[in-house]
Amino acid sequence: MINLNFRKSFVLLFAVLAFSACEENGPIQFVAVDEFEITLPILGAQNEVSFDYTSPAQNSIDISELLGEASSFVELYVEELTVTLQDYSGDKIALDLEVSALGLPFDYNRAIELTPGVATSIALENTLDLLLFLSSTSIPLTVKGESAGILADDNFTLKLKLKIKGIAEM
Repeated sequence: MINLNFRKSFVLLFAVLAFSACEENGPIQFVAVDEFEITLPILGAQNEVSFDYTSPAQNSIDISELLGEASSFVELYVEELTVTLQDYSGDKIALDLEVSALGLPFDYNRAIELTPGVATSIALENTLDLLLFLSSTSIPLTVKGESAGILADDNFTLKLKLKIKGIAEM
């Protein structure tokens, strides 16, 4: 019984010491992660070797739900990017693809091959803190592609899935 009381006292003392080192009155920070999907139509690209599309305001990524109850973000990054080619009549597209958010291109290996219906994950090396350039909760995306050959379709879409990680304060 004495051994059990000693253990309880030791655990209580440890908890008091651990929590006494916590900062008082400072903001609480937490990590918020969410995935966003956006479909970008590429029109008029048949017999061309390149395309350039920027999403309009109504078709941009809205991160207001990611913010949730936080009073402000401290950092905001795109952690993962996946691209899926849809509605393309050819077999595949080999191209150099540049994806930008808020006009800031992601740093990744640019030469990829897209096959219709197959999600292609793009490894992001370093991404900038989007928070430095964010003026609203809407993030427009731009895709630019330069194909190794002539594009075989006039009307196809690129579905982008972005995993966005933010550090927020309350």
